[in-house]
Amino acid sequence: DLFRCGILNAHGGDLPRYRGNACQAWAILNGETRIGLCVHKMIGGELDSGDIITRAYMPIEPNTKVTAAWAWMESQVPALMREAVDQLAEDSEYVLERQSKNRRDALRCYPRRPEDGRIDWTYSALQTLRLINASNKPYPGAFCEFEGNRMTIWDAELSDDDEQFLAVPGQVTLISETYIDVACGEGKLRINTVQIADQPECAPTTFVTSSRQRLL
Repeated sequence: DLFRCGILNAHGGDLPRYRGNACQAWAILNGETRIGLCVHKMIGGELDSGDIITRAYMPIEPNTKVTAAWAWMESQVPALMREAVDQLAEDSEYVLERQSKNRRDALRCYPRRPEDGRIDWTYSALQTLRLINASNKPYPGAFCEFEGNRMTIWDAELSDDDEQFLAVPGQVTLISETYIDVACGEGKLRINTVQIADQPECAPTTFVTSSRQRLL
């Protein structure tokens, strides 16, 4: 009762879809074309379900990292929150959108853990790229094993060399001066920046020297 205009929350998800945790990472994993940011009224005992007052979107594409989404939200929240406060100061009943109470209209995102970043090379190159980007900083990163060591992959892109090939997923198919290509369950992924254990980030060619090597 002390707050006649309600209590506001800035939520990094496109409400009523993407309620809950790690919504930006889930949006990248799900192949969305944009990430939402909403200022909404909070309702006690409910998750991200109150009336939406202001909203903004960030376009994303396959190479967008969650790092960029966090930076965008940090830059947008102050102005978006101020816009919401100004709207409610002018009209305390103002609502941009009333969220549906139907659970079928919402998408609940549950927390992700560091081990969820483990790469399965049997997935397609696009799915693997999405995992790398969704697990990126400030998260611990997507990872695999290379010759008994944990390799975190920080930067990658789809490889379009058009080669028809047969390879076990995880097989190194190309080594250049600065990057390697790796076979996936479908297509190839170009790996640009990696980190072995706690060593500094570097080009994968620092460690990968033969096409007979594999990432596991």
